[in-house]
Amino acid sequence: MSKIPPPISKREDDGVRFFETPGLDMLYRTCLALAEELAVTQDRLDTLERVLSQRGQIDPEEVDRFEPDAHAENQKRIMAARLSEHVLAPIKDLVKQYEVRGPEAERGRPHER
Repeated sequence: MSKIPPPISKREDDGVRFFETPGLDMLYRTCLALAEELAVTQDRLDTLERVLSQRGQIDPEEVDRFEPDAHAENQKRIMAARLSEHVLAPIKDLVKQYEVRGPEAERGRPHER
């Protein structure tokens, strides 16, 4: 079994790097952002359902049957767009870096350890 190497040292321009290649690092950060959002959402949803159920104000099956009106559907689209923006932020940051420095600048620079 091989050892997992420690993260690459912090660099002034883009913080901690976990992998040698920017693409893998970007994917890792994207997955972490998505996992963070999902964990927070699950926790809040669980809390909300428990509180409402204890008060007798909600039947969990009612949530499954709910059909939103046009206003609620629009709000759901806005929330989904915000989530996508947050999750895709690491990818957009990498693209901005390439636009400013170019991919050759990233490949030509040695990584600090």
